[in-house]
Amino acid sequence: MSDASNDKSGNQSPPVQYVNTSQSKNKNITNATLSHILAPFIGFIIPVIFYAIYDEDDELIKSHLRESLNASLTFFIAAIIHGFLMMICIGILTFFVHWALYIVWAINANNALKAGEEYQYPFTIRFVS
Repeated sequence: MSDASNDKSGNQSPPVQYVNTSQSKNKNITNATLSHILAPFIGFIIPVIFYAIYDEDDELIKSHLRESLNASLTFFIAAIIHGFLMMICIGILTFFVHWALYIVWAINANNALKAGEEYQYPFTIRFVS
């Protein structure tokens, strides 16, 4: 009765079951997750680096890296436009609204990645296809 898998009542614990182990071993989603989450805060450099160094054949991760890159480049261009709009006092509001939406879209994209689904950022120009 000194076995660690037995509880105090003497019943044996059920074996540990791993869900989707083959999927988690084959897919390394760390770079895609970082690309989605860091892009709104750091800029388009992180998605460019992760997209450039990715050399595996997983189309889902490649698709998410591509979408993150497209969204970050679109946001960079929009930030320039927001800068011009700040000269007429409306750009500060449009910038913060766009940035807040970009964060929400990045979280949604990361959730879709974890679920194994495709995601396209709204209002994004597709520079890289």
